[in-house]
Amino acid sequence: MAKKEQELLARAGEALYGPAWHSDLARDLGVSRRSVQRWAAGERSPSGETWKQLAMVVLNRYRNMTDLMLDLVTQMEEMAAREEC
Repeated sequence: MAKKEQELLARAGEALYGPAWHSDLARDLGVSRRSVQRWAAGERSPSGETWKQLAMVVLNRYRNMTDLMLDLVTQMEEMAAREEC
């Protein structure tokens, strides 16, 4: 696997799950932890389909975080409005 792909995989894994990301990423992609470890070490490359799956995992997390942020902003606005009364 190219160094650029390794770095991208690690960035995605760490952003999604933190420093111990291999097992969680494997679970969400439906592959073995060993496969993820091999990708991370550069021994093998994920398939094109796996990259697509990873993109969907990132997109879903982004959507969930966006929804959460909107809910938090609404909560803060509601609290501020109550404090003004």
